[in-house]
Amino acid sequence: MAGTEDGFDPMAEDWDLLIVLDACRFDAFKDAFSRYFEGDLRRVRSKGSCTPEWFRRTFTGRYPDVTYVSANPYINSLGIEVAGCNAREHFDRVLDLWKSAWDPHLGTVTPDSVNRVVLAELERGKGRRLIAHYIQPHAPYLSPRYFVTGFQRPQLVKGIVLTGTADSAGNRLLARLAGKLVGLLGRLGLSMDMALRFRDALGLPPLSPLDATRRAHGVSGLREAYRENLLVVMESVALMLSSLDGLKVAITSDHGEFLGEGGMYSHPCGRDHPLLRTVPYFEVKRVKRPAHPVYSRYPVKLKVRLAFGRGNPG
Repeated sequence: MAGTEDGFDPMAEDWDLLIVLDACRFDAFKDAFSRYFEGDLRRVRSKGSCTPEWFRRTFTGRYPDVTYVSANPYINSLGIEVAGCNAREHFDRVLDLWKSAWDPHLGTVTPDSVNRVVLAELERGKGRRLIAHYIQPHAPYLSPRYFVTGFQRPQLVKGIVLTGTADSAGNRLLARLAGKLVGLLGRLGLSMDMALRFRDALGLPPLSPLDATRRAHGVSGLREAYRENLLVVMESVALMLSSLDGLKVAITSDHGEFLGEGGMYSHPCGRDHPLLRTVPYFEVKRVKRPAHPVYSRYPVKLKVRLAFGRGNPG
């Protein structure tokens, strides 16, 4: 297996298209992939427990033959270093979908937006390999049942990078103070779950879209929202790949996700927990095109619901 003591190196593998599903846990992928794909699944160790850590440790050289399609603003073409990440030092061509395809209603980039750019880039050809970094299954959860709020629109120069919620955009000071409170309570020895409950009791806004869903639907609802979000992106990817032939395609993730295990949530940097560091590496051999797509249509259904003010069924 390609890799080092620090973890798996996807750049040492043989692929034409590498799909990165942000915050995709190995166990969740293992339970879901057979709906849409056949292939070889490997359990690998990510080089980080958050995107910046993974990116810095994974991409250490120059990759002139690779185009990076990025729905994640940590990886951008602007030359703005975010948490130590500077994609321009490693890739000649980075496409900023986090900027050009940001959906202000959902507070994220939808899988279909990534698909369109991937297909256009593959049509361009020119012998380049392609990395397509999707946000999902990372929150916000694009389910008509479990969606509560998305992220603020990224503003790199202001340090707004997948932080807070769209609802807190008007009061960024309060959102920052709420985040610092969670950090302080953690240093005092409280679990993240206890810190979040303390914030709930004080009436402070949710820390993130994940926290908003936890608050509205509980831990069991959060886990179901995550599962559905994974199916949203996997079905969308399957529909795209079913129209392609002759490509070597692999699917992996930058890191995993805490979903309430041990009172922990999200994916803090600097952690060595298997739920964060164990990710899939899957070589696609066959695509099972969905005859009756369901989950890939969720983002459109959700936008219709929000447009008509119907909110969340809860």
